[in-house]
Amino acid sequence: MKLYRKVLLIFVLFLSVMLVACTRVETDQLTVEKAFNELELIFALGDDETKVSKQIGLLDTLHGTTITWASSNVESIDVEGNVFPGDTVMEVELYATIKLGSYQKIKMFIVTVVKGPEKDTIAPVLRIDADHLIVTLKQGETIDLYEGLTAFDNVDLDITDQIKMIDDGGVNFNLEGE
Repeated sequence: MKLYRKVLLIFVLFLSVMLVACTRVETDQLTVEKAFNELELIFALGDDETKVSKQIGLLDTLHGTTITWASSNVESIDVEGNVFPGDTVMEVELYATIKLGSYQKIKMFIVTVVKGPEKDTIAPVLRIDADHLIVTLKQGETIDLYEGLTAFDNVDLDITDQIKMIDDGGVNFNLEGE
C-alpha cells in the first residue's frame, strides 16, 4: 500500500509539472501569435510599403516577446530600419523573428525602396542678361550684382536663389574710375 501511494504521489507530481510546462508553452505560443498578428512596420510621413525613402520603425519587443530583424538587402534597408535609396527601385524583404520562451514565429514584410535622387555630376550654368553686361554708374551709386543673373542645374533646375557672391572683386563704388 505504501508503494502504491509513493507511485501515485510521484505520478501526480509528474503530471503537475507537465501540466504547468504545457500551459507555459501554450501561453508563450498565444502571446507570440498575438504579437505576430499585431506587428506592423512604422513608416515615416509620406512613406508606406509601396514607397519607402526614410527610416522605418522596427519594434524590438511587443507583448513581452523579443523581436529580431533580418533584411534581404542590407544595402537598401539595414536591420535597424535605416533606408538607403540607390540608383534603382528595390524590393526588400524584412523578416521579424518573434520569440518568447521556446516558441518563435517569423513574419515577413515586403517593402519597396524608392530610387535615390539623381546624382548631380554636371556643373550649373550661370547666365547674365545682355542688358547687364555693361553697367555705367555715377560715383556713390550702388548696383544689385544679382540683377539679371540666373543659374540652372540639370537636377535642381532653377537655382538662381542659391547664387552667393564670394568676392566682389574689390569694387569700391565711392571711387571714380572706369
